[in-house]
Amino acid sequence: MSKLTNALAMLDILSARAIVPIDELAQALEISARSVQRLKEELEDAGYVIETVMGPGGGYQLHSRSQIPPVAFDMKERKILKQALAMVIQHNNSAMGGDFVRAVSKLSQQLNYQDVSNTMAFQSVKLNVDVKQYQEHLELIEVAIETHQRLKLSYKKTHKDRNTYTFEPYELILVNQFWYMMGYDERNRYLSLKVNRIETLTMLDETFRYEAPSNSKGAITEFGYKIKPVQATLVVRNLDFLSEYIWGKNQVITWLDDHRFHMELEFPNEAAAKDFIRKGGANLEVLAPLELRMWIQDEAQKIIAKYD
Repeated sequence: MSKLTNALAMLDILSARAIVPIDELAQALEISARSVQRLKEELEDAGYVIETVMGPGGGYQLHSRSQIPPVAFDMKERKILKQALAMVIQHNNSAMGGDFVRAVSKLSQQLNYQDVSNTMAFQSVKLNVDVKQYQEHLELIEVAIETHQRLKLSYKKTHKDRNTYTFEPYELILVNQFWYMMGYDERNRYLSLKVNRIETLTMLDETFRYEAPSNSKGAITEFGYKIKPVQATLVVRNLDFLSEYIWGKNQVITWLDDHRFHMELEFPNEAAAKDFIRKGGANLEVLAPLELRMWIQDEAQKIIAKYD
């Protein structure tokens, strides 16, 4: 990849994560750690603020910086514009492609107001939620993360069960198009809570002592939650476009003919594997593991039984 492509890719990675280790950036961009450091310096020269976080769990952290002169919009106007952009993405604009989403995301990033970092939540928000409330919750969480302040919240665990937490937020992570807030509750349990399930959220006038959590290390990868990874072997036909994406770790694709390919990869969890199978439908054959084949047979029988 060119230097410009690497720089843009590095910004994408840093925008989606709180702190990214240097060696992880080097591996993702397929360059040396020293080259990553040079990219950081060049991005800083271009006006981006990238902090080096030392110690275990350290790396680079991107801080938002507005590129629109402050006099252009006041804080209220910026909030209104960011909410409007979020609503634009709420509509089905898939026909406009990824370039549209990236362009709108860049515009929203430049509308950030001081002391509130950019979450770029609208990039993937296509949920049945109150968009304004969702954005407000994300912004409040980010402020609490920055200032290490506790939050009081009501959380919809299921459609009928509610939990109340006093929460110490550590980071926001985007996984499979959902934003998760990671941190500790009042019982010192390290939890991940879906932001769209938060019904009420209040910042308390209480700060907490931040300590880098070890619980989450290795639990989340760029492909989602790593809970009981699934090593799978599949054959896909008449869905050539699926080969253009990386769906899991150590993915290997071997073409069998013009419209069939053999695929081996590690899905981060069972849910991710099943979601991929649903995308492929009858054009996808699972060769392994046996448990996944049995699940497909069981699901197919249940579906057929409903229409008998």
